[in-house]
Amino acid sequence: MPNLQTAFDYVVAACNDPYIGYSIPERTTGTLGVNYYTYFDCSSLMAKAMTEAGYFTTNPWFNTDRQPGYMIKAGWTEVDKNGEWLPGDICYFSKEWKGHDYGHTEMVHTGGIGRGKTMGAHGRSGRSFPNQVSINTDWTYASYYEKIYRDTSGGAAVTHAWHADGDGFDEGSTEMNDNAFMIWYYFTNLGFTNEAIAGLLGNLQQESTLDPWRYQNGVGPGYGLAQWDPASGWFNYAQRHNINTSDPTASGDGQCQCINDGESEGQWLPDTPTAIEHNTRYTWAEFSQLTDVNEAVRAFLYEYERAGRPNLPARYAYAAYWYDIIISGQWANDGGMPSKRMYTTALINDLQRRLVIPGRH
Repeated sequence: MPNLQTAFDYVVAACNDPYIGYSIPERTTGTLGVNYYTYFDCSSLMAKAMTEAGYFTTNPWFNTDRQPGYMIKAGWTEVDKNGEWLPGDICYFSKEWKGHDYGHTEMVHTGGIGRGKTMGAHGRSGRSFPNQVSINTDWTYASYYEKIYRDTSGGAAVTHAWHADGDGFDEGSTEMNDNAFMIWYYFTNLGFTNEAIAGLLGNLQQESTLDPWRYQNGVGPGYGLAQWDPASGWFNYAQRHNINTSDPTASGDGQCQCINDGESEGQWLPDTPTAIEHNTRYTWAEFSQLTDVNEAVRAFLYEYERAGRPNLPARYAYAAYWYDIIISGQWANDGGMPSKRMYTTALINDLQRRLVIPGRH
């Protein structure tokens, strides 16, 4: 049965893939998770996402001229473009719309009344490569598109996103849950075990309530998801890697990247007296493959955080909570990205090359 969420997640993943760009001649080469350049154009990305989601058994690789017919046959319906735009809706205009010499199509990422923030392949002149296939940050209004199509057989797709506040988040809040999902999504696509990710989440919740903008005690010196102390540890890393720390998404993903680079950055230390005392002398690669949640909590605490006030029972409890959510399949089935299903092979291979996971060659 077709699954709108899968189509939505595929487009999100393509927009976040640094090796996917826009090209009409190479429009059918788009491939997620490889370390070489591949390409979509606006309509081929929609065709690919819909095929991955089960709307077509064979990819029709439609262009914008043929797109409406294929979408209607697949069960999509035109809806009032001046009404509410929902995540997963597909926007469309033809060549004839307002005198264009080309058609265009994108998917709605963030909904609104008569408007939305869309995502897709944009071939406009002057776009840098990372912005050729991307999630737009500005609103697009109904007047820009000719039609909006929707799969009316179910609800809207679910959009998870990074949140950043500075004051921290309450347990059970949408902000904390979304950020936990984003951390899980980042590390599951690098091949980490669920137990390792739960241990990581348990530590980060204790440190920052999963708020990437949080200062320790409101003023420092610790900062961010991992409460880097001093905060310059994170900000210097962000500067070297051109990460926009004022953007929640860039900051959240960037901090996950910083954590993943902990070994090369000198933050992950398996030979400190504390790690030796507690017998948690794992490499980062070994940590990524741990199969015991409490051991993952201890390893990240003693080898990365090295907190002055460890409060280990709280970290265990938080990790257990997130582990139950992960293994329930909730994130994979009610709005989460499809875990390790379509586009993680190259990312996992990259982790193996960098860290040499024992037993994987």
